[in-house]
Amino acid sequence: MNIKVSPIEKYSTLSDFCNDLGISKQRLKKFIEKKELKRRLVDKQEISLPIDLVNHYIENPNYIGPRINILFEDDLFIVLDKPSKINCHSHLYSEKSSVICFLRKEQKLGDFIFENSYEKGLIHRIDFETSGVLVYCKKFKIWNILRENAHNLLKEYIAIVSGKISDKGVFEDNLSSSDIKGKKVKVSQEGLYSRLEYKLLKFNEKENLSLVHIKLKHGRRHQIRVQFSHRGHPLLGDELYSGPKASRLFLHSLRYSFNVDDKNYQFETEISESFRKFFSLNRCLDMFE
Repeated sequence: MNIKVSPIEKYSTLSDFCNDLGISKQRLKKFIEKKELKRRLVDKQEISLPIDLVNHYIENPNYIGPRINILFEDDLFIVLDKPSKINCHSHLYSEKSSVICFLRKEQKLGDFIFENSYEKGLIHRIDFETSGVLVYCKKFKIWNILRENAHNLLKEYIAIVSGKISDKGVFEDNLSSSDIKGKKVKVSQEGLYSRLEYKLLKFNEKENLSLVHIKLKHGRRHQIRVQFSHRGHPLLGDELYSGPKASRLFLHSLRYSFNVDDKNYQFETEISESFRKFFSLNRCLDMFE
């Protein structure tokens, strides 16, 4: 989809006009051919540009994904229960099924609507296939404080992993991007220190699957997935890290805790029946009560 614009001032080439709009050369190359960028412009000529190029960092208000449940909302935060297989944010304006896209449709982005960032107020992100608690901050000042003090944020997850795992333990590794265009993460001496704690909740002997509760503070990209896979316990449904094929990735953001102005916030959510069916539970949170 394209958008038509007509420059008020004179520009020699299309490239000059786009540069004046603040569009980087690297981004231009992704959308427009080099010879087109060098094309001479006629005074006040109408120009057709890809809408994904012009609306960089802007979320489409026409959300078309499933309804996202809002768990909590006050003057500072919106807490959402993100479904599996939905992105936290879009990378292109034409994408219409992210959490931030949903929030824009609900007119809840506030001051972050034109912020030059994809995250636009998200305190943290979870993977496309991961479900569960996702926290959005309405105030830039609070958001910035929380992001700069990420070590004070406690994230708790539920996961189903392959095989019988020990009752509890700690994983400590250095993690870095792999050579496959950064799509995977690997354990590497040159990587960032990453630590998690886990506890076995239940073991399904018939399916050879373990339900584990995980605590982490660092929250590195794919951290839980790669650290369990590295030890021979890949997550159910995580084919990227050699896990058994399943209807989804069985990783769920269960709780998120932090402090703001000496006040403690803790948000949690139930998990879907897709988890509970493997372990004959009425409610996931029954295990913690």
